Parts: sequence; structure tokens; C-alpha cells
Amino acid sequence: MSVFKGISDACIVLGTLLFSFVEVFYRLLVPRSRKSIAGSSVLITGAGHGIGKCMALRFAREKAVLVLWDINQTNNEKTAREVRELGAQAFAYTVDCSSPDAVSETAERVIQDLGRVYMLINNAGVLVGEDILNLSEQNIKQTININLMAQFWTIRSFLPAMLEANSGHIVSISSMAGRHGVHRLSDYSASKFAIVGLHESLTDEINQVYRSPGILTTLVCPMFINTGMIHSVWDRATGGKLMDADDVAEEIVDGVLRNKEEIIIPSLNSKLFLFLKAVLPTRGFRALDSFLQVRIPSQASEK
Repeated sequence: MSVFKGISDACIVLGTLLFSFVEVFYRLLVPRSRKSIAGSSVLITGAGHGIGKCMALRFAREKAVLVLWDINQTNNEKTAREVRELGAQAFAYTVDCSSPDAVSETAERVIQDLGRVYMLINNAGVLVGEDILNLSEQNIKQTININLMAQFWTIRSFLPAMLEANSGHIVSISSMAGRHGVHRLSDYSASKFAIVGLHESLTDEINQVYRSPGILTTLVCPMFINTGMIHSVWDRATGGKLMDADDVAEEIVDGVLRNKEEIIIPSLNSKLFLFLKAVLPTRGFRALDSFLQVRIPSQASEK
């Protein structure tokens, strides 16, 4: 019996693999339809600036109810006003996402004010941009606490209600620096690599431990974006052009509304790079990496 079960399980796996390739090619021709989130609450951390703000404005056009978190009250309130000008509801909360107590207390307020949050977008982040010996202890702790630990605190605050309803969507904003380390980003890359692991483990727990297929997860890995976090970068492929935050936000929102499991931006170039990293010998990949000549000046000297 065990032999037949093993053969049966292997056939199921092979069939699923074949179907997954067919599905990929099919989706290149026929994208998934966009879901409606009109009236659903979307919580965005780091909503006061950068792609957090840009995503908030994009979701406002979808008539979502925006729950905006940021440590900068002035910027966050400005985002809220702009969301309301687009005809959507906005609720701004000033919160230090790196503090577990602050996250827990503010999450309770949100649930009391609005009820269950449908979509959680963990976007808050910082970037220092210094080599490892010039990073201060405070720099390193701040980067890990804001970029990574904040995602633990928000997930632990909002996941229980999602599980109870078997409905929700958690979006983890990582980075291509979370798939490939670059000089002067040791603390940033460490935090973003960890987000990839957190996302993969969380997805597996939702499916295998909690068995809640109604809760979706999306991992987002963009290249360098012109948000003010990084001031300049140069590489042979792009000539150092930073991606526009509005364009990146549009691609993220579109992908999330189509329930994509992973959003890599720019898609083709980055996926090819990751594929070559996976298959090339170490020496060969280092030669390619050196040829691309990604150079990040000290951000302190650029300010």
C-alpha cells in the first residue's frame, strides 16, 4: 500500500509541476482579473512618504478605506487629506512601528474604530547606506527594528482576526536587496533577506498550520526607487536611473489586486538576474556582478 501511495503522491507532484508551468504561460497571455476592495480596509505602514504614500493614493482610487500608519504625523495627515480629496475614507494613526507595545495598542484602536483589517501592507522602512564598519550600533538596531521586527508586530496584531474570518491579504515589502546583497547595504539587505524568509514561513503556516486558504500573501521585491531613502546608485545596466515611486506603486497595487504571490520590479531584468545567480557557478556569477558594476556611494556624503 505504501508503495502505491508513494507512486500516487509522486504523480500528483509531477502533475502539479506541469500545471504550474502551463499556468505561468497562460497568465502571460491572460492576466488574472483584478479584485474589488471597495469598502475594504487597507492598512499601510510608512504611509507618510515614498511608495507608502503612492500606494495609498492608488488604493484610494479603488475606493478602499485607508488606514495610514507613520511615525511622522505631519506627513501622514497630509497623505490622509490627499486620500480624502480622491473621495476615499482615510484614518491616520501616528505610531512607531518598531515598538511592539505601540503597534499592539494602535492595532487595538484600529479594530475598535474600524473593525477587522482586510489588507495589511508592511511597507515602513529605513536605509542608512554605509559600509559595515561605519554603521553605528544605533543604525543597525534601527534598521532591523523598523524594516523587519515591525512586520512581526503588525502580523501578530492583525492575523488573528484574519484567521477567524478566513479572509485577508498580507503584503510584505522587501527589496531586490533582499535577494542579492550589495555593498553599503549590509544592515538593509540583512533586514530585507529576513523579510523574504518571514514571508515564506508565514505563507506556509497559513496554509499548513492554520489551514486558512482565504488569507492571501504577496511578497514585493523592487529595485532602487526614487523615494529619498537612497540618493544615488550607478550600474552598467540602467546607468544609475532610479525607478519612479508612482510607477512602482502602480505595479504593486495592480499585482496585489490580481492576487499575485510575488511581485518583482522590474520583472524581466530582475528575474533573469536571480535565475543566473541560482544556476551560475560562484566565480562566474561574481564576474557578472562585477561587470554590472553596481556602485552605491556613501549616503552620508550624498546628503
